[in-house]
Amino acid sequence: GNLALREVHACAQRVERCLQAEKWCDLPPLMRALSSALQQTASMLPNAPATASNTPDDSRELSSSERALALENLATLEQAFAHNSLADEPLTRLCRQIPAAHAQTLRAALELFDFDEARRTLAAVRDWLHAQDS
Repeated sequence: GNLALREVHACAQRVERCLQAEKWCDLPPLMRALSSALQQTASMLPNAPATASNTPDDSRELSSSERALALENLATLEQAFAHNSLADEPLTRLCRQIPAAHAQTLRAALELFDFDEARRTLAAVRDWLHAQDS
């Protein structure tokens, strides 16, 4: 077996349990661990693409106008997901504004058409955005 994929799987399971238990305060370090495991795995792939440098990490503070735009994109996505549909432009914009781990989790859920997981991820993103206010 591949040890890197085991780590990704273990991190993803911890994130899933945290989401199911609605332990939002525990989520940021788990998302960072998952992001790190994914990046480590990606770095082992031949010809792996570089990670997106325009995606902020959890420590980056957004300006109030960036937060407002992110919340607007998030609301548009929530409406689309409620109807099991996608909104590509707001998704692309939001993924540029949020931590890479959230963006990766959101995109992975959408690749599987798991709108429930996508909505849970949006809730975590909303919490992250509101934490930026404090």
